[in-house]
Amino acid sequence: MPISKIKGNAINDDAITTAKLVDNAVTLGKTNNLFVNTEIAGTEAMKVPVGTTAQRANAQVGDLRHNTNLGILEQYTTDGWQGIASSPTVTSVSPNNIEESDSTQTVVITGQNFDANATAVLIGSGGNVTPTTSTRNSSSQITIVYSGSDVITSDTGPYDVKVTNGTGLAGTLDDAITLDAAPNWTTAAGNIATVTEDTAMSTATVAATDPEGGSVTYSVTSGSLPSGLSLNASNGQITGTPNVNDTVTSATVTHNFSITANDGTGNTTARAFNIIRNQKVGYASAHPATTIASMYAQNMANGMVWIQNSNLNSGNPFQMRYASHDGRGWLETLWSSDSGNGTPWTHWLNKGGSNYTRPQMYAYNQSSYGLNYSSGDSSFTKLHNSMGLVDFAVTSKSAVAGNGLTATGANQNSAYPLIASNHLSGSQSSACRLALTAYFGGYGEGFSSGSGAGDHNAVWQPSAGGPYEIHLSYRDGNQTLGEWHIADGFTSAGTTYAPNVGYRNDTGGAYDGANVGSWASSNSTKSSTYTIDSSNVLSCWVSDAL
Repeated sequence: MPISKIKGNAINDDAITTAKLVDNAVTLGKTNNLFVNTEIAGTEAMKVPVGTTAQRANAQVGDLRHNTNLGILEQYTTDGWQGIASSPTVTSVSPNNIEESDSTQTVVITGQNFDANATAVLIGSGGNVTPTTSTRNSSSQITIVYSGSDVITSDTGPYDVKVTNGTGLAGTLDDAITLDAAPNWTTAAGNIATVTEDTAMSTATVAATDPEGGSVTYSVTSGSLPSGLSLNASNGQITGTPNVNDTVTSATVTHNFSITANDGTGNTTARAFNIIRNQKVGYASAHPATTIASMYAQNMANGMVWIQNSNLNSGNPFQMRYASHDGRGWLETLWSSDSGNGTPWTHWLNKGGSNYTRPQMYAYNQSSYGLNYSSGDSSFTKLHNSMGLVDFAVTSKSAVAGNGLTATGANQNSAYPLIASNHLSGSQSSACRLALTAYFGGYGEGFSSGSGAGDHNAVWQPSAGGPYEIHLSYRDGNQTLGEWHIADGFTSAGTTYAPNVGYRNDTGGAYDGANVGSWASSNSTKSSTYTIDSSNVLSCWVSDAL
C-alpha cells in the first residue's frame, strides 16, 4: 500500500521499531533522497558525532564531528581535519619592553579566543624565541616566561607576539615588544692608566654604549680610584692628581675597581679596571731615581731626593739635593761655606803624588754617601760617568740647605746661576762644558780654559761681562795650589784679580780671597759682600740634559 494511503494518525508513537523492520529493509539507496538539500527546523540544536581525536575513523571530505580533546567542532577537508573556530586575536602585551638584565622576563598577553591549548612565542629577526613556559590563564590571557638559559640577552627585535590555538589557528601582534639591552663596554677591561704620585695624570676615559641609543652614565661600584682622582659620571673621564701619600713600600701600586655603566632604565653593566700608580722616582729609598731627567719628567719638587747607581755607594740608594731650572733637572754635588783661602786643597782636592799633576775632586764630608748638610763647612760627593751628565752650573745660596739654582746669596749684576751650556763662549765651549761637568761630577780632572790658552779655547761670557777664564788647580800646564777659579775675573788678557767665583790662596797677596757672587768688578780686591760664608754659600750642580 502506498505510504500516501497511510493516515498520519494511524502510526502511533513507537509504532515502528527496529524489531518490526526486516533486516536491510531500509537502505541508503532508499533514504538518500531524504538528505538532499535537507533543511532542519527548530530552535534547539542538531547533534553531530562526538568523540576524541583518537576516535576519528573513515574520514571523508565533508565529515563533521565534535572533538572532545579540542572542545570544538571539526571538519574533514582535502587538507585533513581542521577545527571550526575563530582565530585568536592578540590585542596587547605587558610590558612592551623587557630588560636584558632581568633574570626572569615575564610577558602577559591579552586578547580573545585563546583556546585551551593555546600557546605563545615571540618572533624576532632570527625566528621564533620560545619561552621557558607558556601558560593559558583564560580565553583572553596567556603568560609567557623566559628564565635561566632562555633569558633574552641578544637583541633581534622588535619582537612580534604570536598566539597559536590548539586548532592551529594563530594570531599575531607585530612589533609588540622591544628588548632594553644593557650597555655594551667599548673600553677593554684591565689597566686604563698608569699615573705617578703627586703628578697630574693625563685624562683616561672609559666608554660604553646603549644599544637603544640612549645616554650612559658611569659610577665606581666596587673598589676605589686612587685618592685625588675622580670619575666624571657623564663622560667617563678620570682626571686629577693622585696624592695617596701612603708609605712607600714598592715602586708601584695597583688600584683595582669596577665601573658600572647605566642606561638610566635599570640596565647596568659592570666592568673591572685598574690604575697603576707609580711612586715618584727619587721620592723614597724604596723607589730611587736612576737619572736626573726622570725626576724632571715627573715634576719633582726642589729638595732632597733618592738616587741609585750601581757604581756608587755599593749600589745602594743615597740622598742628594735636586732642583729644576732652565728646563731640566740638576743635582748639587758641592757646597761650601768655608771662607778659608786654601779650602779646596785642604778639603776636596786630591793633590798629592805624581799621579795628581791634575788634581781631581774626591768625596769629602759625606753623609751616607750624599752631601752632608748638618755639619762641616763644605761637602762634596762623587757621581759616575754612567749617569750621562752633560752640563754644569754654579750659583750662590743664602743658606747651606737652601734649595734651587736661583741665586739667593750675593749676585752681582744678576749673573747667577752661571750655566755652562748657556754662558760659555769659544770654539771649544762644548768640550769645556763637558770637562766642567766631569770635574764636578767627580770623575774628571783639573784643567784650565781661556781665550786661546789652556786646555780649551772657552771663556765665560754672559751678558753681565767677561770674558772670564777657568783655572781648577791647574794653569799653564802645571798644578797650582793657589788658584781654584770656577770663574777668574780679569779686565784684560793676562791680568788676574781676586777670584770672582772660587778660591785664591795668596796669603798676604793682593789676590787672596774666597768669593762667590762677585762678577764684574774691576777692583783688584773684592768687597766682603762676596765672601763665601754661611749666608753666601758656593753651590755647584750637574745635569744630564741640555
